[in-house]
Amino acid sequence: TTGGCPPASTTGTITVIPQNTIEPGVSIDACENSTIDGLAFATSGATGVSFTNLPPGMIGAWLNDFATISGIPTTPGTYDYVISTIGGCPPASTAGQITVSPVLNTVTSLNICPDQLPYVWNGLVFLDSDTQTATLTSSFGCDSLATLNLTVVNASLIDIEIDDNLGCPPFDVNITDHTFPAPTNVTWDFGNGLTSSAVGNQSLTYNQTGCFDITYTADFLGCPASITFDDAICVLPNPVAEFSVVDPIASDINPVFKMDNQSTFATSYLWLFGDGNSSNQIAPTYTYTEIDDTYSIYLVAFNEAGCADTAIQTITIQESIIYYVPNAFTPDGDKHNERFQPVFTSGFEALEFRLAIYNRWGEMVFESYNSEIGWDGYYGGTPAQEGLYTWEITYRETGTQKKKQIHGHVTILR
Repeated sequence: TTGGCPPASTTGTITVIPQNTIEPGVSIDACENSTIDGLAFATSGATGVSFTNLPPGMIGAWLNDFATISGIPTTPGTYDYVISTIGGCPPASTAGQITVSPVLNTVTSLNICPDQLPYVWNGLVFLDSDTQTATLTSSFGCDSLATLNLTVVNASLIDIEIDDNLGCPPFDVNITDHTFPAPTNVTWDFGNGLTSSAVGNQSLTYNQTGCFDITYTADFLGCPASITFDDAICVLPNPVAEFSVVDPIASDINPVFKMDNQSTFATSYLWLFGDGNSSNQIAPTYTYTEIDDTYSIYLVAFNEAGCADTAIQTITIQESIIYYVPNAFTPDGDKHNERFQPVFTSGFEALEFRLAIYNRWGEMVFESYNSEIGWDGYYGGTPAQEGLYTWEITYRETGTQKKKQIHGHVTILR
């Protein structure tokens, strides 16, 4: 102090805080999903910084008096960022702009006609249906990917499925159309005089025999295409089963039957003999081991398409003709061998039996229509003379109209 006495004084400290500073912000352009490094801003007088409005995928940091921005921006757009200091006085801030441009990745599908080949797109050459990708630079300066799925519309797109292509008339055919993309202005020519303009699956009946081409013509998105499926349908004649049995009647002693196969349009056969046995031979000879009066024989004839026809014949197995005719008898009243009696046991029709006896002059001395009644050696009520006589027997075989006649001699002894 001045004046007065004694003089007085005092002391103190004045701290001068440096003014906060930060380098000016900058504006940059970046591509989506590309790395950004090297954005650094020097600061002074601050104890930290804060960041606002950074692009997604980017972060801010403060170290050794430097504020930095780095990262990979993931979202296109324009971002006006602000960096502000913390601590010191007065606060300082800076601003800038980060523009994130998109990286394009486009996929395009295109159909063309064969006469448009070769097809050039973005420097790439297509010679047929294919998928290729071009790397391009967009208007933002960022590399972009462009992919083209090119389909050449031609007959190779036609895809049909026939449920069965071999049969016999009337042959029903179903065609499934798997063609994609679905065509327009379709024309079907089935080769048998029938056509169709319907899109999609087809059903029809073939009544003629032969092999038939199917032609499919269509318009695919303005491109005409046609394909012919050669011999797509083959229709075979129906088999005709026919046979005869060389001799349909046999005896139980030798029950053998030979088949005469007269079938037409057939390639394989099944014979059913009626006793549980069968054969696949063309014309078998068959021997029965179990004897019955009659059997029905079936022939099933097949062709290559599996079509079948059946014929039937009946055969007869007869009992064998079993008989005994004596060559002498003694009608002398001693009750032994008194009568000439042929013995028939089987294989003949009893109602169509005849026995006749003739003497040496050809005169009939006895006649009987009953197989159980023989000659007692009398003629005209008196004993016939000793000597040689001729007998004649006529009978019909069982199950047939065939008559047989047998002859022999018998001697009367007294």
